[in-house]
Amino acid sequence: MYIDKENIDGEALQWVSERLLRTPERHKFLLVLSDGVPMDDSTFAANGADFLTQHLQQVILGLESDERLSVMAVNLGHQAADFYKASRRLDMPANLGPEIIDMLGEAIGKKLALD
Repeated sequence: MYIDKENIDGEALQWVSERLLRTPERHKFLLVLSDGVPMDDSTFAANGADFLTQHLQQVILGLESDERLSVMAVNLGHQAADFYKASRRLDMPANLGPEIIDMLGEAIGKKLALD
């Protein structure tokens, strides 16, 4: 069985956030579904084991400081609180739908309260 080990999470968040921030909507919500920490064998070999994790943390800090964007994460089987201010851990995929609706509801409520 082949396990994909090319999860460059920081780059993916940069790419999607750049696209999202170009949209005309006033409030933007970025919900990340993750299975853990970033991983890429070639990057590890060239830059060390912490490179992708540190990059992801830097990207998230930048995104969370942008007032135009609400960033939240649901991690499947792993704790996301080490990376994201608004995060939830989910052990049962069957709960994903209600968890996402709850998180988005909270984020929308916060944005509307600021208006």
